[in-house]
Formats: sequence, structure tokens, C-alpha cells
Amino acid sequence: FGRYLHDVLLALKGNSKEDAPAILAVMQHEGLEQDDLLMFLERQKTLLPTLADVPEKLHATLFKLGLIEPTWLNCQSFMESKEFVAESLTGYLDQDTVRTAILKQPIPSDDDSQRLRRFLFNAGSLSDSAYREYIHALPKPFKKLPEGFAPEKLRILIDEGKIVFSNESLDALADYKDLQVLFVTENIDIYLEEPDE
Repeated sequence: FGRYLHDVLLALKGNSKEDAPAILAVMQHEGLEQDDLLMFLERQKTLLPTLADVPEKLHATLFKLGLIEPTWLNCQSFMESKEFVAESLTGYLDQDTVRTAILKQPIPSDDDSQRLRRFLFNAGSLSDSAYREYIHALPKPFKKLPEGFAPEKLRILIDEGKIVFSNESLDALADYKDLQVLFVTENIDIYLEEPDE
């Protein structure tokens, strides 16, 4: 099959619209030249609906190439894979077409999805616009600020109300007085409350 892939499928310059079962069948063949397989996948336009039956070693490649349907379930499946590469998922989620499609679905709020929500919350390498959209869509705020974030990302978390107001969170912003002021302003009612005694 390796020879067929190299001599026939790759020789067809316009071979970019294989259906999902055909793409899956190619990926499931053992012993293919990795360069040939990658070249074949790079040409494809059809998105695979799920990671089911995809060899784990190709999960990161599919996300890197954007060849998987944008669903939260696919993201979670990838995160549970032994071959999970955070940068591949971040790059995938940063694509405009992916973001537009995936944000039509609510981010899951169940306990099994906590790792996914935390990943989005801590995805500081996303572009600012993408990060804002994902943070806006998060169903619940977080108790602690991520460490080492740029001020613009921290501002997004404050603007979107995704940090629970606490002394610890306020102290974590000590290096950014303007963000402390914004954080207090956004949470003025909580800040002014008298503690129960």
C-alpha cells in the first residue's frame, strides 16, 4: 500500500477531497513512509468527524493540520491521548474557522470537562482575540489567576469576570496596580461587603 500511496495517491495533484473513511483507511496502514503520509494528509480538505479509530500517534498531526471536526469532545479525546501535545491543540483552537465553529457549542460544564476548561483558562499562548472569546464562553469563573501571564491576558480575565474576587487574587495582581484597580472596580460590591462576625 505504501507504493500505491506514493506512486498513485500522491501523484494525483488534485487529490484533496478523499472522504473520511478513505483518509482513515490510509492512516490505519502500518509501515507507511511518514513523509508520504504527512504529504497526503496536508492535501486533504475533508475533516474527520472523531478521533475514533485514528491511530494515537496521528492525533497531534490531525490537530496541527486542522483535519478534525471542531468539537469539544474531540478536544477532550485528544487531551486524554498518550500523544497529547498542548501546542497542537492551542494552535488548532487559535484558527478562526475552528473557533467560529466550536464556539457555536457551549463549553461543557460537567466535572469530566474540568481539564478542558482549565486548559482554555491557562492557554496564554492563544492570540488575545481568541483567548477573549474562549474565556467569555467559559461557564464558570476560576479561583486563582494563572501564573506568568502577560497583563493583557489578565485584563481579559478581569473584563470577562472569570476570576473569583478574593484577597489572594487581588494580591496576585500586586505588580499591576492598574489591573488591581480594575479588578476592585469590577467587584466593588464584594470588596465593600463587611465580613460576617
